[in-house]
Amino acid sequence: MPPSCAPAPQEACAMPCDGCDEAIAAACSQSRGHDLHLSPTDGCWVVRIGFAEKLRSDSPCLACSYFRNKTELLAG
Repeated sequence: MPPSCAPAPQEACAMPCDGCDEAIAAACSQSRGHDLHLSPTDGCWVVRIGFAEKLRSDSPCLACSYFRNKTELLAG
């Protein structure tokens, strides 16, 4: 069953939805500066790749998809 885009209860890695295994693993390994988090100032989902902000969106599904795709590409 594909992950839903419905907001999930707070989880250890701050995924905006149920998430797939790849996205959850990428979010949990922030050692390379990759991060997906909800901004407390404006309520937008922020994607950071290599410590640089790459996307800011109010759509959790867009942010999660972008984050997952970018981290998969960087992982090789």
